[in-house]
Amino acid sequence: MKENYEFKNLGEMQAEMPGNKRPEDILIDRKSIFEYPKTPAQKEIIKTASRLVREHLEKLNIEQLKPFDGKRIVFLPQKSSMIAGEYHDGDFFTINETTEANLGTIVHELIHAESSEWRNYAEEEFEKFLEEKKQPAKSGFHRSATLKNINEGITEKITREIINDNLDEYAKLKPLFEGRMEQALAEQERKFQDEVLPQKIKEEEERVKEGEKSLEEFKMTRAKNIAELDQKILESKSEREKQFFIKMKKDEENYLEQDIKNTHQNAEIFDLAKHVYEKNDLKLQGIKEDYNFNPESMTSYDFNVEIINNLVEGIAKYNFKNDSSLNTEQEKEKVWKDLQEAYFHGRTVFLRKIDKIFGSGFLRKIDNIRQLISEKEKNDFINELKQRVASI
Repeated sequence: MKENYEFKNLGEMQAEMPGNKRPEDILIDRKSIFEYPKTPAQKEIIKTASRLVREHLEKLNIEQLKPFDGKRIVFLPQKSSMIAGEYHDGDFFTINETTEANLGTIVHELIHAESSEWRNYAEEEFEKFLEEKKQPAKSGFHRSATLKNINEGITEKITREIINDNLDEYAKLKPLFEGRMEQALAEQERKFQDEVLPQKIKEEEERVKEGEKSLEEFKMTRAKNIAELDQKILESKSEREKQFFIKMKKDEENYLEQDIKNTHQNAEIFDLAKHVYEKNDLKLQGIKEDYNFNPESMTSYDFNVEIINNLVEGIAKYNFKNDSSLNTEQEKEKVWKDLQEAYFHGRTVFLRKIDKIFGSGFLRKIDNIRQLISEKEKNDFINELKQRVASI
């Protein structure tokens, strides 16, 4: 008999979950994730997102080989440690309950699912497929860390097009979630006050205590060093030697002064530990934006989308350069359509054009970009990309 696994978040699952664990063996509150109940509003937003993605595939003339089963979309309770949505290689994806009204997130994760290799296999064949491959199912161009930045950019660009082309859907969905925002805000505030804040304060208190303990050890060490230097100053045989030890003593006194200053600053950080309030405020703001159905708040991956926009423009410009009879705007639309088709079929050969047009190794350079880089680094890379487009 298999031991069930209580789900918390993707990172924990990847680190601790046995490799032979089926998605249906994962539990939330002792229920299989696929049995965890959905509200009527959640069921309706899944239907809407699924329909919109299906319509987009039809426009691209892409056959939907295996419609994604709504039971495999799991809304996690707020107590779970996860933000927004996560698509899992085991043929399902999870959405934080506070993000239940974010149509953009659900569409985004559905697109990942529709671009996955699992679509080519029947339900009963899928586990065998994963076992035989000895690696996660590929989603679009992405497997593990490979081509993640490209993959997310394409996924989000498609999501934005779907959302912007169907703004009228928000008016239909919003009434279904009436009252849910207030519940989500109250639960988030309860969780923050009862769990997050006390834990943060406890961590800060322990850190300050450790700092004070270290300071006492520093004081003892510095006092011993200063006493030894005082003795050496008295025993100095020359003025030069004496001045050398006086300088060393002064350095020790400065070190001690800096140790005390650093410890006091750390203690002040405890008073400022309420910066966790800022994070909570951002979370509360995000909940409000989702339930207010603001399309602009239902998107992400701005940096990745900007990369895709420039790649599409560069490829179209290259094609135009080699065939002046082409219409540049129409060519950009065609390149984008071709890129989507390659993405949904996992044809990474299309991406060879990037190195050919933008320079050898540039695709790998995109792939190596970390998600949490600074705004300056992002701007520098986009400027470099734009310069390459301009030089084509």
